[in-house]
Amino acid sequence: MSIRVHLRAPPPIVIPLNYAHQLASVIYRLLDRSSSAYATFLHGQGYGTGDRRFKLFTFSPLFGQPRQVVYGHLRFEIAVVTWSITSPVEAFIRHVVQGILSLDQLAIAGVTFVIAQVETLPEPSFTDEMRFTCLSPLTMSVRTSGQRWAQYLAPDNPQFAAAIRANLERKNALVQALQGKAAEVPPAKAFSLTFDPHYQARHGGRISKLLDYKGTKIRGYQAPLTVTSPPELLHIGYACGFGDRNSQGFGMVEVARGGAPQMP
Repeated sequence: MSIRVHLRAPPPIVIPLNYAHQLASVIYRLLDRSSSAYATFLHGQGYGTGDRRFKLFTFSPLFGQPRQVVYGHLRFEIAVVTWSITSPVEAFIRHVVQGILSLDQLAIAGVTFVIAQVETLPEPSFTDEMRFTCLSPLTMSVRTSGQRWAQYLAPDNPQFAAAIRANLERKNALVQALQGKAAEVPPAKAFSLTFDPHYQARHGGRISKLLDYKGTKIRGYQAPLTVTSPPELLHIGYACGFGDRNSQGFGMVEVARGGAPQMP
């Protein structure tokens, strides 16, 4: 389930460029207002076992036009911005919404917003091939035995698509278990993920973004993309993010609206 929060503040709205960790902090504060036990569980443990644990949610940056980058800050020349949050876990969405509804205002990155509206977004239908718009950069990392640091994969790396599929399959199996369903392995259909070549050409091939998350540099890629996959994996990618670091605000997408996919 996905929700979109409409937030109002006197323009201009000015926030730091790297503020995803502050959005994540807001989410945990909202969860805590509804259920401190659930917030503590999700923050400290999450779903799954061993070293393969997932928070099973993701979120977008704040959106609104016009906007511009000014001296290391993002400046919105408008009074209302939107923020999207998504998860396949009903309890998570319920606690977030209850937390929002308990407040009139929300402080994000030094700005106090009035909560103008919260809406539930309609669930799309999923087919074997879907076009998406990246609302936040998609990142995928792997760590081999003996490596101290994770390696961030580029889209042209032969491991990129396979790593994303394996990640989606793990999240899908976990969500099935949480929903009390028998584990079903998606059909062994071809899987591909392709960033829009026309978009890349218009931007000189520059779709890579190096972001700072509380001092950690994270390499991600943001462009419209087409994914061919079993529909259940597309659904899970839409519901809790493609790639990894979803709970830090990476990998959120929306279904492209007609014609060629466009970035927000």
